Amino acid sequence: MGEIDSNHDEDDALSISDRFYRAVYDLTPVMMHSMSAKGVLVHVNDYWLQVMGYKREEVIGRHGPDFLTEASREYARRIGIPKTLEQGYVRDDPIQMVKRNGEVIDVLVSAVIERGQQGEPIRSYATMVDVTGQRRVTAELQFRNAILKTQQEMSLDGILVVDPEKRIVSHNDRFVQMWGLPQEVLASGQDERAVEHVLDQLEHPEEFLARVAELYERPMDSSFDEIHLKDGRIFDRYSSPMVGEGDCLYGRVWYFRDITRRRTAESAVRDSEVRLKKLLDSAMDAIITIDGQRVVQLFNGAAEQTFGCAAEQAMGLPFSRFASDSLAAILNDYYGGSDLAAKDALWFPPGQTAMRADGSSFPIEGTLSQFVAHGETFCTIILRDVNERLKAEEQLRELRFEKQLLEEERDAAVGFEEIIGVSPTMRKVLSQLQKVAATDATVLILGETGTGKELLARAIHRKSNRADHALVSVNCAALPTGLIESELFGHEKGAFTGALSRKIGRFEMADRGSLFLDEIGDLPLDLQAKLLRVLQEGEFERLGGTETIRVDVRVIAATHRDLEHLVAEEKFREDLYYRLNVVPLEAPPLRDRPGDVPLLANYFAMHFAAKAGKRIQSIARDTVHSLTSYSWPGNVRELQNVIERAVILSEGEELELAQWPPSKLGGAERPKLKRLEDVERGHILSVLKQTEWRVSGERGAARILGLKPTTLQSRMKKLGIERDAQDSD
Repeated sequence: MGEIDSNHDEDDALSISDRFYRAVYDLTPVMMHSMSAKGVLVHVNDYWLQVMGYKREEVIGRHGPDFLTEASREYARRIGIPKTLEQGYVRDDPIQMVKRNGEVIDVLVSAVIERGQQGEPIRSYATMVDVTGQRRVTAELQFRNAILKTQQEMSLDGILVVDPEKRIVSHNDRFVQMWGLPQEVLASGQDERAVEHVLDQLEHPEEFLARVAELYERPMDSSFDEIHLKDGRIFDRYSSPMVGEGDCLYGRVWYFRDITRRRTAESAVRDSEVRLKKLLDSAMDAIITIDGQRVVQLFNGAAEQTFGCAAEQAMGLPFSRFASDSLAAILNDYYGGSDLAAKDALWFPPGQTAMRADGSSFPIEGTLSQFVAHGETFCTIILRDVNERLKAEEQLRELRFEKQLLEEERDAAVGFEEIIGVSPTMRKVLSQLQKVAATDATVLILGETGTGKELLARAIHRKSNRADHALVSVNCAALPTGLIESELFGHEKGAFTGALSRKIGRFEMADRGSLFLDEIGDLPLDLQAKLLRVLQEGEFERLGGTETIRVDVRVIAATHRDLEHLVAEEKFREDLYYRLNVVPLEAPPLRDRPGDVPLLANYFAMHFAAKAGKRIQSIARDTVHSLTSYSWPGNVRELQNVIERAVILSEGEELELAQWPPSKLGGAERPKLKRLEDVERGHILSVLKQTEWRVSGERGAARILGLKPTTLQSRMKKLGIERDAQDSD
């Protein structure tokens, strides 16, 4: 029975030991993991997951090198892993790891190999220490020390530092130059000879000694006066105690400035000091010192402004009063573990916030470092409020977007600057445009390439109540399929490879304005549902984001394609088509408005002549006749190009058209081209006659044409196809 109890006690001890080491493993602020012999992650501790930003189920079972940069993976494959297998361990090997958000961190990895009975590796155990912040802080401290040293050596003042026993501790070169002190005197530590050398040069040494004696009777006082030398020079002399925590006097600093050439009254000097103090105060970060109990011991002026709290109120409060939960956790980690005095300074991770005295939070960036005074360790927190900077960055992004929109507007203005036309066809279009512009209805502009669909869209926007806001254009056919969603709806940082920052989409840019979707028929089918949601509900999410964004946008779409045909082929959503086709507007081809050709030709001639610095007064009548009789398959854009070329080649004041009309495209030799609608109308009529005007059913025209009966009836109505009396007989 006693043996059983003994075994039970041993099991309990092992269980307690296992729980203890498991707790240490999970709670230690060091990244730890174990891998199988094949490099598969078997276990990671909580701190590993916290630093890398993963959930445990996203990590276990993956290969360890998956979380390294490409260069570190190559290093591990060629050098790191073979070295570890050979030695059985590795210590403080520098590598780079990639966090879930794409951020790269520097770590020092130490690992040991567990081997089986035959000496084969069966598992590895590794710890990783993040040294990214340490490297940044070290570089910053070295840089600041270099600046301080440079400032001292470049100072116009002679600087002398003495300890409480009046022994010379240090001086700069300027002090030696001003007093003409031999280097051997200072180098040998003969302080009395140095003092005698200074006194010998003064006009009134006894007054100087009296003031110094009076000053040392009040060691915490500073003093300022003017001293005159026998050679006629005049120095400003300023002395200040060096005071540490608890009013501990470390020594005294003496500043001497030669003001012989620039005499300055004492009041002017005070004004200069006030200006300098204001300048420093405006540039200083908030500096807070806390003791070992994390109680505020120092709260500078910038901290008062940043936190909205007077120093006398902040002193004695726990710093947690001003820290967010995440910032307090960082401080707890810094204080915990090993000796605080042995820790290096660190940068706060991005995204930290602090709390003002009124309880409001604000974003910060800053550092945390330690120092020792009187045997006690203190921490210094240096931080700045970056709220205004973040706002400025956001405003800068908005300005860039605005600049982009203005550039797009400018580029669009290179084409047709006005809608020109007096033909009945064009007047009908302009009348429809005037009516629809006053509403917020969605408009679908149909028409062949080059008929000026974008020009009509811009006219609708300019005449609408949204004219004071942006008209944003997107050509759905000009963007790669993989980028259309990001272009329309924007994306969050890290949404896909290469998404290094957040991007605002065209819908957000067009908020309270209009969005022109050119070539809507080329929009991928998988994005049509998302577009339909925006049209119906006015909301969407950025690519890779979860926040629902609401916008107030009027959509104007355009296409040269037959959307009904695309719907029949299931290449375009029927519900989206009906949502877009609220107000259809057709841009007529130029061949249907021949009366507008002379007006357009004259406008383009004057426009391009002004750009080319030429004087075109007229267009010959036969030239006008040739232009009017041409069928213009390229529509207004083709006419524009023809006139521009003619302006360039014309030498006189009359516009000349060389080799016009082109033998292969126009004139009497060119057969008249049929419009797509004419071809479609003829084909539908032919099939209807074959089926004896039967639309639906097994032998109906709709089945032969591959259309729904309702779609065929809609096309017949649009094309004006009716069964006349002859066909009904």
